[in-house]
Amino acid sequence: MSAMESLKIIRFQSIKNGSIRWLHIGNILLMSSSLAGLIIAYSAMNSLAVTALGLVFIASLSLEVLRSNFKVNPGKEDATRTQEIKQRTSGRKRR
Repeated sequence: MSAMESLKIIRFQSIKNGSIRWLHIGNILLMSSSLAGLIIAYSAMNSLAVTALGLVFIASLSLEVLRSNFKVNPGKEDATRTQEIKQRTSGRKRR
């Protein structure tokens, strides 16, 4: 792999990590504002607004759950975990 290719990969990973972080911040803001609007609409007894804001809140909550389940570097974590397991088991065999 050339230096140019590795630089492109590093750039792509940083863009991906940044976009995931902003997605998280946007979801938190959307959930909090829709929850505040939901409380206001409920106190005003506006059932259409309560339904709409409730759906927005549920959609943003499910999007946040999907984002939290999405791994940024799935291979990296698994590789380090298997490396740790190999080191532990090799230490047991020596004793």
